[in-house]
Amino acid sequence: MLPLVGFYKVNTDAIVIGDQQPIGVGVIIRDANGCIMVSSTHWFATSFSPPVDEASTILKGLQTVISFGYLPVILESDAKCSISLFLLFIELLIWLLMALPNLVNVLRFIKFGMRRSLLV
Repeated sequence: MLPLVGFYKVNTDAIVIGDQQPIGVGVIIRDANGCIMVSSTHWFATSFSPPVDEASTILKGLQTVISFGYLPVILESDAKCSISLFLLFIELLIWLLMALPNLVNVLRFIKFGMRRSLLV
């Protein structure tokens, strides 16, 4: 299925030959017309586990998208577990970035509270 107009679609996949062996990584980026914008293959020296290998592949795909500036992007992979973990990480990162100003204020308050309690 093609992405919406104005979006790009990145497909990633990993091939694992055996335990602790090199893994192959494939990345392809298409536009809304289905034209291939970028395609690449890479080898990673060691395989860790299928979910980690697929997550590494997704990360390589997103690095490729960002380096070429093909945003916004739709990510497609056959590794549902890896995508779920990756999205959870992204949500956590966004939450931390949004909470950072409040977190700094809370940390200041905690330091103040600790000093005050030491004086009492």
